[in-house]
Amino acid sequence: MAAVTVGDARFDVELIVFDKDGTLIDFHHMWGRRTETSVSVLLQAVGGDRRLEQALFRGLGYDHERRRTMGSGPLATATLAKIRTVVATVLYQHGLSWEDAEHRAEATFARCFSRLPEAEAIRPRGDVASICRRLLAAGLHLAVATTDDREATKATLRQLAVDELIAHLRCGDDPDGPTKPDPDVLHQLARDTNVRPQHVMMVGDTPSDLTMARRAGAVAVGVTGGAGRPSDLAPHADALVESIAAIEV
Repeated sequence: MAAVTVGDARFDVELIVFDKDGTLIDFHHMWGRRTETSVSVLLQAVGGDRRLEQALFRGLGYDHERRRTMGSGPLATATLAKIRTVVATVLYQHGLSWEDAEHRAEATFARCFSRLPEAEAIRPRGDVASICRRLLAAGLHLAVATTDDREATKATLRQLAVDELIAHLRCGDDPDGPTKPDPDVLHQLARDTNVRPQHVMMVGDTPSDLTMARRAGAVAVGVTGGAGRPSDLAPHADALVESIAAIEV
């Protein structure tokens, strides 16, 4: 058991579970550009106009004018499979048959959107590797829970040089268990590390990360500067930080 301090708050913690996008890496740098590129490729394929473009961005929860992701929208919180369904639904509502809409969402949009991340798209939020080494040295277990697919997650962690430091993952395409924001994600990680849920700390940048923690009986720490606004995070957080570097043991 470690005494973990976040600002003025102190918690007894054995396992820290990090969200990936917006917490370990810059969410907007990675997913804003990828969303714009994927929508552009899709529009070219279906002959879409400005009206369809705006509907796709709105459906995904992406503010194209401000180049910001909405913290409670699908892009920030949903698995890639659910995002494909959102895209197919928008296409259907704009005149494609459902069969064609599903095909375009899978074969055109998702092929671009779900490719493995390029190294230059992964912008760490601080010295993630040093922070993880410090937390491990204090005796904490470390895990990542994300709605992204497992192969893309593993590629990101390798790029951050923390793939050998973070032993436990729960990803959006894992076939053998729950996915975020189901609180059983944290319960499963707690069982995997033989830790009680009240000694788990969930660190994330969206309200759904924090409400998942609260529902699981875990500590909820919100990270500002990601997809969620501080005013949206605060009601659900036991503590707010600008970076995971603020987590001290």
